[in-house]
Amino acid sequence: MALVLNRLKEATVKSAKPREGGKAEFFNDGGGLYLRVRGTKDEAVISRLWLFRNTKNRQNPWKSIGPYPDVTLAQAREEAKKLREQVRQGVDPIVEARRQEAKGEDADQPKTFDNVMDQYIRSHRAGWTSAKYTTQWEKELRVYVIPILGKLLVADIDVDIVHRTIEPIWTRRHTIARRVLKRIGKIIGYAMTKGWCPKRPNPAAWEDNMANLLPNMSNAIKVKPMPALHYKDAPAFVHALRQDYAG
Repeated sequence: MALVLNRLKEATVKSAKPREGGKAEFFNDGGGLYLRVRGTKDEAVISRLWLFRNTKNRQNPWKSIGPYPDVTLAQAREEAKKLREQVRQGVDPIVEARRQEAKGEDADQPKTFDNVMDQYIRSHRAGWTSAKYTTQWEKELRVYVIPILGKLLVADIDVDIVHRTIEPIWTRRHTIARRVLKRIGKIIGYAMTKGWCPKRPNPAAWEDNMANLLPNMSNAIKVKPMPALHYKDAPAFVHALRQDYAG
């Protein structure tokens, strides 16, 4: 079926009104280009907005092109033509716009540890197991790391500052400290791969770096758990417990 384009007239666009009660009305220009008109309850026009509808994305098909008359009918048609070409090539215009926006944000931000951490999380969270894991991943860094490393450029982070960050919690919060150290290493490694700091031995690596500065807690004395109570001995144990509490 041939694609029908340019259905709307300039006069139609200028006079387009919302539905009864001010509800949104959509005017189809063809080729995925629509003019959405919204209004107040008395049907006074509030806004006219050009939208592109990508029928291949059923969950989120609408991409904003811009308001009329800031974006003219001719300009909206030209933009819709570019978006149709993206769809034809298998590119989702909404996803591509977000990618370009994030790319621009990344370019503008200084490469401090906290900014790089945010970018690392954005890049990797789709592959993480749950929202809870993502929250924990970020929260522990914000509590134990960001107060020290947050505003430092990743290129300036060295072994000494990583050690001073981890050492206070290494023995008293060892499980968390190990996780946090690995995450620091991943974020710095990400920055190196991106070219935001020089390629070098990762200052948060355990071997040859932290292993020389922090105690190996696997050699620490482990608390031996009490043996499990056999179920047949439970009544006697409860009776003895009650006697103790009775004084």
